[in-house]
Amino acid sequence: MNKRLISTVAIAALVASFAPARAEEGGAAPKTSTGTSDFGFRGWGPRVGVASDPDQFLAGVHFDLGEFAPRIAFRPDVVVGFGDDVTALVGSAAVWYRFEGVSSAVTPYAGGALAVGFFDVDSPGNNDESDVEVGLQVGGGGEWDLKSGSRFLAELRLDLGDVWEVAALAGWTF
Repeated sequence: MNKRLISTVAIAALVASFAPARAEEGGAAPKTSTGTSDFGFRGWGPRVGVASDPDQFLAGVHFDLGEFAPRIAFRPDVVVGFGDDVTALVGSAAVWYRFEGVSSAVTPYAGGALAVGFFDVDSPGNNDESDVEVGLQVGGGGEWDLKSGSRFLAELRLDLGDVWEVAALAGWTF
């Protein structure tokens, strides 16, 4: 069995493991921007961005799993990267400290993530290579509450390992 299939199945299983908790709650949970400790599924959404080394366009999905301690949020994500003759599949377990908002609608955050990435390199002459990298990422961003009840986010991550050097992402949470 190849590494790409194993990585894809492992990430899909992680994502699917959160779905039953949502179904058992019996409805939509409130989206909180306060400092309350409330762990559980709060929403999900798409994310897009760019990364360097390898230089890639990114597209994926993230999950808001609430706060497991006051102001400490868990936001895992899965992103696919394309470009620089590399295809990447990266899963991250991000933990963010959510600061007091600069206004009633904006909440800045900072923290880090453990990222595991599978990279498929298209080398000249049909000598394709693949590699699995693990990295610790640090960064931060801001989250804006929208009138629709969804939230917009923008974040920057610096990688302390070999996943990407830097990634800039934007996303929406529903």
